[in-house]
Amino acid sequence: MDCQPIVTYAGDRSVFSNIEPGLVSGLPTEAVEWKRSYGRNSRQVYVEVSFQPFSAETVISSGSLQGQPVFHTFWTDVADIDLYRQGVKDDILTWLNTLKKSGVTSDWMIVVVETPENRKGNKFPLRATVLDKLKQDVGGKTPDKCVALLDPSKADSRAAESMQSLLHKFRQGFLQAYNKVLNKFEENIRSQREKRTEASWNFCQYFLLQEQLAFVYENMGLFDESLIQYDELDALFTQFVLNSNVGESPTWLDQFNKDLADWTALSLDKATNMNLHAKLENNNPSLLDMRNYLFSRQCSLLLLSKKPQEVAGRTLSFLHNTIQELDILEVEEVVEGSLDSWVLLACLEVVQTCDAHLVEGGSGVHGPGVLPTHTASLWSAAREKLLRLGQLCGLMPDQAPTSDQLHRVISITGGLQEVETQAKEEGVRSPIKRLKESLSSNSAFQRNYLEMCEITISSYKHIGRIRSARLVGKDLATFYMQLGQVQQAATFLAEALKTFQVERWDKLSLQTMLDLTKCYEAMGDKEKYVRMCAQIASNKVAAASDREHFFGEITKTLDVLGKDDIYMHAEDIVDFISCQADKTSDDQQVIPGSRLNFSLVMRSNLPRAIPCTCLKISLSLQEQDQPEAVLERKNPVGQRRPVQRSPSVASNSQLEVQLESDTCEVEGDGKLDMVEQLDYKQDKSLCAARLVCRNSNRVLKRKDSSGSILRDASQLQRGDFSLCLEKDNLLLEPGTHTYKVETVASQEGKYIMTQMSAKLQQLDLIHNICTISSFTVTSSPPTISLNRESKELFAGLESTMVLSVSTGSKTVEAGTRVCLTSSRGMMIKPEEAGDEFSSKVFVSLPAGEPFQTISVKILVKAVLSNQKDSSSIEHKVTISNPWSNTEKDVFVHFIPAFYTTFQLLTAMDKKFLQIFLYPLTETSFSLSHHQLVLAGEAFSQELSLKPINREGDVLVVNSNCEGGYLWELNIPSTTEPLEVDKPVKILFSLAYKETGSHPVEDGEQYGATFQFQNFLTLYTIQARVEPAKGNEFCRAGTMCPMTVQLEQCNLSPHTSLFYEVIADQAMWAVCGRQGAVVNIAQSSKQNIVVEVMPLVGGHLFLPAVRLSKYIPADSKTGGGLGAARLDPFATGQVYNMSRSQQVHVLPPLNQHVEFVSLP
Repeated sequence: MDCQPIVTYAGDRSVFSNIEPGLVSGLPTEAVEWKRSYGRNSRQVYVEVSFQPFSAETVISSGSLQGQPVFHTFWTDVADIDLYRQGVKDDILTWLNTLKKSGVTSDWMIVVVETPENRKGNKFPLRATVLDKLKQDVGGKTPDKCVALLDPSKADSRAAESMQSLLHKFRQGFLQAYNKVLNKFEENIRSQREKRTEASWNFCQYFLLQEQLAFVYENMGLFDESLIQYDELDALFTQFVLNSNVGESPTWLDQFNKDLADWTALSLDKATNMNLHAKLENNNPSLLDMRNYLFSRQCSLLLLSKKPQEVAGRTLSFLHNTIQELDILEVEEVVEGSLDSWVLLACLEVVQTCDAHLVEGGSGVHGPGVLPTHTASLWSAAREKLLRLGQLCGLMPDQAPTSDQLHRVISITGGLQEVETQAKEEGVRSPIKRLKESLSSNSAFQRNYLEMCEITISSYKHIGRIRSARLVGKDLATFYMQLGQVQQAATFLAEALKTFQVERWDKLSLQTMLDLTKCYEAMGDKEKYVRMCAQIASNKVAAASDREHFFGEITKTLDVLGKDDIYMHAEDIVDFISCQADKTSDDQQVIPGSRLNFSLVMRSNLPRAIPCTCLKISLSLQEQDQPEAVLERKNPVGQRRPVQRSPSVASNSQLEVQLESDTCEVEGDGKLDMVEQLDYKQDKSLCAARLVCRNSNRVLKRKDSSGSILRDASQLQRGDFSLCLEKDNLLLEPGTHTYKVETVASQEGKYIMTQMSAKLQQLDLIHNICTISSFTVTSSPPTISLNRESKELFAGLESTMVLSVSTGSKTVEAGTRVCLTSSRGMMIKPEEAGDEFSSKVFVSLPAGEPFQTISVKILVKAVLSNQKDSSSIEHKVTISNPWSNTEKDVFVHFIPAFYTTFQLLTAMDKKFLQIFLYPLTETSFSLSHHQLVLAGEAFSQELSLKPINREGDVLVVNSNCEGGYLWELNIPSTTEPLEVDKPVKILFSLAYKETGSHPVEDGEQYGATFQFQNFLTLYTIQARVEPAKGNEFCRAGTMCPMTVQLEQCNLSPHTSLFYEVIADQAMWAVCGRQGAVVNIAQSSKQNIVVEVMPLVGGHLFLPAVRLSKYIPADSKTGGGLGAARLDPFATGQVYNMSRSQQVHVLPPLNQHVEFVSLP
């Protein structure tokens, strides 16, 4: 409805008439911000108004927006002040007084137009203008209400800028005035709404009042605000109807209780709905009239807002609410079926209007793909109502219309009037024409009903609602069966059955299967008929009589069929539960050639026992070196995972909303896996509790004709049963039972059970095994190990080791020989008597069964020779595997039974050789036949050894008591010093045996080699500390002379010596130089005196004196004194006679005895 706001104009009308076209066309060209009151958001609107002359009668408020002026303007082109004062000023003041007396809150504006003539008449440009006088006289606090406009007839920039400034101020002033008017009008609406409980209140009058506000918003382009007004009226009317059902009904609602004598179809055409608006003005609409008009206005605003999808989405709720309101108000149909025809026409009108809107390009931001989401339900509702009308009018396939039914058709169609509009496209049937055509004959009804069903099914499939499409297909199959077209009916029933079975709609599945058996029986398709019989006979929801009947039909049908196998899914008929190998223990291994017993657990859902001619379980061999095969899972990897809602507060849930299972999922029973999840606030108080479905991605996933739900023979493939578990002539009892299956283990590998085949005559029931059922055949080779017995292995003694063989899956025959080869220095022999030690032996094994460990003891002995410390001795034993012809190295570590040490001792110029033997075992040894000889001819003639021990001495040693031997080295006086620099080798040998062992002639022999050099004593050192002169004893704190005597015993090439006095700083203080260079070539004996001071009293050890070789710096290198170095003498070349010598030192005078150092 055109409801443009009115703006009045006063003053010089000729001036305004020249400017009016520019105002009318210029105001809507630019959006302006509308700042609204009551804290509502500002909006961008376009201003479009109607102008009319000012009249005192129209200014008075009538309580309605229609015809009430919103904004008032005064126009003049007077530029002379005298003329302004003579008449224009009085006219303006009279105009303003009229506005004030009317009591309206409308605003005003005065416009002064400057024409070229006015500019020429202004002789005094510096004087005040008419605009300035207006601002002073009438502007007051709002001088911006007085504006000037340059001559708009001139086409210059100043005139255009002045016009744009006037348009902007006009828009701002108009919106401010309009805001005041609307606020006052809204207060009037609220006051009228508060009076709704009064007896004189009428909803139709209130409807027309609030609708004016909706018209205003619509004209301003605020379609959402306008829609809110209609939504409020819709909710208010619905609330009145609902309250009338439980309380007293208002008087005005009685007019809606009339019988349904008029079922005018819903029309979304704006011109058509003006007739309904007239009924509202006359207060005589029916409930359908009210609902048709209200919903049509809502749809019109939604279409203007580019939201056709919301129009379609609101339609179903609108239809349901209207039917419910008719029931509440007890409105009865005058003609049965009239309400169904109204619903049908409403659905078709909305669908046709939305489709036309999409064709025009008004799909909005959501795109055309969103619309079928709602139109599919509308097509389904229209289909149901058309079917209902067909049943009422006798148009079903098995019916012929009676006279009453023909009269009903005429009554229904006669009450419908079609109004042709320009919006109807050529070639598009209107809803009323379509309904009349459908009710005209049986063939037309069938054609239109089938067409609606096909559109509904395709729409549901397009939006992914496959379940709804299957339900429509089931109804369509029923219609086809009534037509006698069982082939088409069977197609739709089969598709519906697939969905019902997968999603476990058991009752729907049973009814569909019963219908399918009728179709297949009528078609003569015995193969599909026997499949349906098998499924019905195993259906737990079916009645016992039906199960028994169709079980008998299975045998009868198979007897008349040919010998070709009929493959069928075994799920829900014969179910595979589990199949496991019987083992005596959990760790028992299966080896090739062994006989295996399996426990097969199966569940038969048939009502009676049935003979199974052959039962097979196919096996898939997975060899050991191949990666593990992954079974095909029901859920593909690329499947979209559901979006999980993230709560805005902290959640205590420890569960994942979606759980991914690592095992292969079975088809599933379609049940929702619901868990409780609690959300808490930050202060740990409960915020919300909700139920979460953890398997929604499986239960609610899309299943269409190209999905995995097909269970027909074309999708079923029989596996490879070349490797299988097989049992013939088996009687399958109803329920869950365990059957024994035997087989012989074949080659190595992992065998996975993939498919089960249960053959009942020609019917082959195939069950794909999704649960991981497998067994592994292993062939473990024997392993050989060599370990010591409980005791340690000692070199030089016989020790016992154990050769162990783990037979694995092999049977070891008695006498099997294993070759052992040892490294040099180690010998082996079997434990049996008569064998000798050898570096390579063959050990015979006793008999051994699979997965046993057999062992043989062997004796080993490592040679002990020249052992200088207690470090272990490593040997390698190579074991030859007689089964795999491979060799394995085992490293064996021996602890020496004992070891020997050598030391050169000096006493002045005499030398002694000392050898110690240290046992490491817990047993004792008997040592005899000790001998030490010089090796080599260089010194054997000059040097000689004199044993200190007696030649026949026998020593008994153990770990707590070592054995020692001593020889004196006789050195000739003619020995040259240069000759002693050469190393002297000596060979030590003895015989040893364990005490308490069997007597051996000489025991085991042990030998060791030692060497020494620089064995001559070159220098001797003798030091003494004497009391100071005049004292009889040395006293602490008193200087005492220390005399060091160096004497050369044998010739030495090193005559430059360096001595050092090294004293304990806590006992002695050395005064003066602590070391110096001495040249012994000048004299073979030299005395050196060093002043020392004892610090404490007591028997003190003399300071030590160290003698070193002094090697002066080479003059050629130019290194200076810093390049000289000191080399130590070898052990025994310098003999210190004063070592461990002590001197008695008295404590200092007047000192306590506690400072005396005790020896």
